[in-house]
Parts: sequence; structure tokens; C-alpha cells
Amino acid sequence: MKKFFIIFLLSIIWFSIFAANASALEQNTPFPLSYSEENVQDPILNELIYAYNFYSSFLQETYIEKGFIVSKYGANSSEIEEYLKNGFSKDLAKEIVDYSTIWNEEIKKQVIIPAGSLPIINQNDFPFIKYRIEKNKIIFTRTYIDYLKTGETVDFKIYTTFTPTGLKIFKLELKGKNEYII
Repeated sequence: MKKFFIIFLLSIIWFSIFAANASALEQNTPFPLSYSEENVQDPILNELIYAYNFYSSFLQETYIEKGFIVSKYGANSSEIEEYLKNGFSKDLAKEIVDYSTIWNEEIKKQVIIPAGSLPIINQNDFPFIKYRIEKNKIIFTRTYIDYLKTGETVDFKIYTTFTPTGLKIFKLELKGKNEYII
């Protein structure tokens, strides 16, 4: 009888832990998991990463020409915008190019301005991203603690909409405690 009682208590404890984690998943409350292929796979977060990777690769896959940083994804603003439109709205693709590049007359190419940029979102961020679905859009939030200085908390919001080809990012917002950074 004692064995059954112990098994019963363990079952209740196990069920309570499972129910708490299931509730956290339903509310999209992040809990500390390191991302790996074996961990929780969320197709919505995978769609976000797919769209956001166009921005990441635009900035990271580069070469140097006469001391200037050039993206492999276009020699001029229209080529880069065309590439970015795979994951971003037309207007946001243009804003990204205008914000992060400048035409260089010497090499006759659009070059990346070596300055701060938006955060790079990847699969390691999965446990820290919350999202909510509203009609035909999803709003993702990644909160950074100690972003540029100790004690600074910054929310990075990514606004997306559904399209036949997947999610498209149409707005990015980086906001400190009381001010918009970008």
C-alpha cells in the first residue's frame, strides 16, 4: 500500500511539473532551454528565422573591395533591396538599404556603412522570443538585458505578416526603456 501511495505522489508531482511547462508553452513564455535540433521546434519561430536570415546574410556575407565592405547580394541598392524582399516588405527592404549602405563612387557599388546595426536574430534566441498573433500578423519580441550598458533593457520587436510565400517582416522596432533607438 505504501508503494502505491509513493507512486501516486510522484505521479502528481510529475503531472504538476508537466502542466506548468505546457502552460508556459501555450502562453509562449520563454523558459531556459538551449536551442538544438532535439529541443522544442516552433514552426512560427522557424519562419521568422528564415525571413530574418536575409538581413543577416546581407550584412555578414561580404567581401572587401579597396577597403570598403560590399555585400555579396548586390552591387547597387535595387539589387540589395530585391534580395531583402525575400524576407521583408518592399518598403522595409528600402529602409534597411538606406540605413545601412551608401553608394561609393570610387568602386561604383553600394557599400555597407561600418556602424551599429539591428540585432541579429537566430535560433539561439528561440527561448527568449515571445510572440502574439493578431489577425493576419505576428508580433515577435526579443528582450535584451544589459544591451549596450549594464542595466539597460531593450525590446526588439519584429512585426510580420502572412504571405503565400511565408512570413514577411514589415516593421522593426528597437526600443529602450523610454525611447526608440531605431
